Amino acid sequence: VCVCVCVSCEVAALLTAKHSNGPLSQTQRFRQTSRAAQILGDSGGGRMSEAEGDAGNPCQDGLVAAEVNDSGADVAGVLKNQRECSVEDGDAASSVAKRVCVSVSSNDKPTTAEHAGKQLNTDDNDDSELEDAAAAARAAAAVEEQKRNKISQLQAILQQCDALLLLCGAGLSVDSGLGAYRDNSFARDFPVLAAQGLSYSDLARPSAFSENARRAWGWYATRIRTYNATQPHQGYATLLKLAKALEGGYFVVTSNEDMQLAQAGFDAEHIVECHGSLAFLQCLSTPRHGIWKSEKHIPKISVDAATLEASEETLPRCQAHRCSSVARPNVLLFGDSDWNSDRTVRQQKRLQTWLETCVTSKRKVLVLEIGAGTAVPTIRAQSERAVQELRSGNCKAWLVRINPSAQEAGGGDLAVPFGAAEVLKFL
Repeated sequence: VCVCVCVSCEVAALLTAKHSNGPLSQTQRFRQTSRAAQILGDSGGGRMSEAEGDAGNPCQDGLVAAEVNDSGADVAGVLKNQRECSVEDGDAASSVAKRVCVSVSSNDKPTTAEHAGKQLNTDDNDDSELEDAAAAARAAAAVEEQKRNKISQLQAILQQCDALLLLCGAGLSVDSGLGAYRDNSFARDFPVLAAQGLSYSDLARPSAFSENARRAWGWYATRIRTYNATQPHQGYATLLKLAKALEGGYFVVTSNEDMQLAQAGFDAEHIVECHGSLAFLQCLSTPRHGIWKSEKHIPKISVDAATLEASEETLPRCQAHRCSSVARPNVLLFGDSDWNSDRTVRQQKRLQTWLETCVTSKRKVLVLEIGAGTAVPTIRAQSERAVQELRSGNCKAWLVRINPSAQEAGGGDLAVPFGAAEVLKFL
């Protein structure tokens, strides 16, 4: 079958695109040859049918050939050893299987046709690649459908509640680009220290300050400056807007030390930092000497970028009279028996008062836990205790867990197994 000049340009462009634009994928090749065959069919040179519901046998072995003459050049495109083809396509909501069969015979220029056929014919792995791509598309569509369902359920709960208890673990901070203790960010962010065989847990302990205060403060000063310079992701603003709109108000409990909640605008009087905060310091040797803000001290610490050690003369010191001890962050460290928890205790008392008010007022409380793991289950335990207390006071309470780990998202009334920022942008 020879196709004349009336369709030559489009067919030639389709069947020779692989030469001008580089190798094409199986799906791209399939679409090009299918379109070329459609043009041929429209011209009376072939037949194109939908395989779905077609009781006939349109796919016979043969050749699709297009012979065109453009500026004196012969261009032939051939799909050799035709067979039924299947392509999965679709958007996030659905995957539509389309089967197209093309059968065109030709006896013109077999040599040229066979040469083009070798170029367009698929490798043994092409069918497998198409099947893998289709499976991936189906899996992605299923995940998107699950996400929509979970978010819809969360939105329904939000419409019923009139108070919010928000409990946050490291999973809320990571979407702002901050590292977490349990991930692999230490070696990425502090290669100098990692090269010395050190880890997060080696430096986040009281002994790190008593053994090498310059190194410990070099690390902590760098982290604090990073946290101060990091803009909280949009999810924080979404949460704050939701919380402020509720009649019964909100309270936040976090194990994060990164000060992101304060930067996002949450009221300090409505936050419990159960592991302390890097915004405050305490004495290393005598915890009872009190707690004070770190904001005036951190900028003064001089850190050598090559060694990540702070200079001795710029180390923060205890502010108590006649005490020259090195200060340390007012956060709960590993193996820490000297953490001054006075500030956190006061915060916990305010939370308890709020919970009692919720019970008295018969509030409907959403206990929303975000990014809290099971390795250090402080936040998870507090979520469960709060729900138990509210329900024992005949309050309506929902426990919703947002965590990309399906296992760690479980155990509540609703599990949302996706990242924090990914979910919050829909609320």
